[in-house]
Amino acid sequence: MKNALQWIQERLFPTPDEEGLFPPVPNLDKLPEQYLRRFDLSPLHEPEQVIGRGGEEGALKMISKAWEHWKDYHIHLLLESEPGIGMTSLLIASLPIFDCPQYLVEDRERITSREELLPVLSQALGMDSAESLESLARIELEKPRVVIFENVERLFLRRIGGYDLLRDFLHFINATRRQVFWIVTINDYSLYFLNRAMNFSDNFQARKVAALSDELIKQIILNRNEGYQMTFFKPHEFSRRHKQRLARMTPEDRQESLEKQFFEQLTQFAGGNISRAIVFWLSAAQGLKEDTVFLKAPHITKPQEVRLEELLALEAVFQHTSLSFEEVEAIFRHSSTNGHLLLDRLLGHGWLYPRCLRSGVQEYQVNFWYLHELKQLLKNKLNRNIQ
Repeated sequence: MKNALQWIQERLFPTPDEEGLFPPVPNLDKLPEQYLRRFDLSPLHEPEQVIGRGGEEGALKMISKAWEHWKDYHIHLLLESEPGIGMTSLLIASLPIFDCPQYLVEDRERITSREELLPVLSQALGMDSAESLESLARIELEKPRVVIFENVERLFLRRIGGYDLLRDFLHFINATRRQVFWIVTINDYSLYFLNRAMNFSDNFQARKVAALSDELIKQIILNRNEGYQMTFFKPHEFSRRHKQRLARMTPEDRQESLEKQFFEQLTQFAGGNISRAIVFWLSAAQGLKEDTVFLKAPHITKPQEVRLEELLALEAVFQHTSLSFEEVEAIFRHSSTNGHLLLDRLLGHGWLYPRCLRSGVQEYQVNFWYLHELKQLLKNKLNRNIQ
């Protein structure tokens, strides 16, 4: 019966010839370096990336309110977000809010000792040097100061004694709270862990930076693609009804329909994370022909058959944002698990990728392509109640 119905439908409403619906595949040029640089995953410090975040309930408004609150109550601000959401761009855009000296302590290195932390904080407070954190905390500043400390999770390593430096940092910022408005940023999974280990959020006004809207994600991508036309190839999968609808359109309307479908897929995959949107775009870009970029939405793959020991190693990376081989070994030192081999395996799966060097050390972080999927696995398999 089913075959008979299909035969009748095909006779009454024949499936359009796909070759006539989509542009032929030309000999494409590779994406040039200057084009790829537009979609670099490193922080670009582009304030325009936070357009739409500055509304009444936006992140810029939230920072402004926290600044006014500090003037009366001297409580610091903790900003939580998932990796890749554009936090650095937000912080750069927030600097004009403050009517006093500011300093941004960028995430350039893992800090593992008081000796490494002291010069960083001295520079942040505009001081040449200090003998100790305690003496630095007693220095009187001429005027209030705003210090932004990125990715505070780099001050700890999940091992015995690994939280001492983070506690020293908390003592220091509390000792300077009347002179310095501290804005501290942290990865959402690190905060989830540290709240259970040491009630970390209790020291701050803690706020979560919301994901970007679909409209803003699309706007950022189109801004980076400015100067190039877009042509969309045939989707990997689409229904017979969709083919018939496209067949009734003009070539221009057909491309417009494919563009709409493409950006729906991109924003759904991104889930408010600009880095995931960029990874999707680069995977979709097949190449260039003159001033036109040719695009085909990629297959969305998900991790399969993740072992428990792999999940535990992934969780360690989530907790610290990124880790080196040596740090993974230190975390699993008192375990039967071989951290080095596990990291090798995760890299082989493509679930991790190398981040930019910090202090000459190669570290690895979760691949943005799998970021949401792996976090969901941790929630489901390890019962982690992270939002």
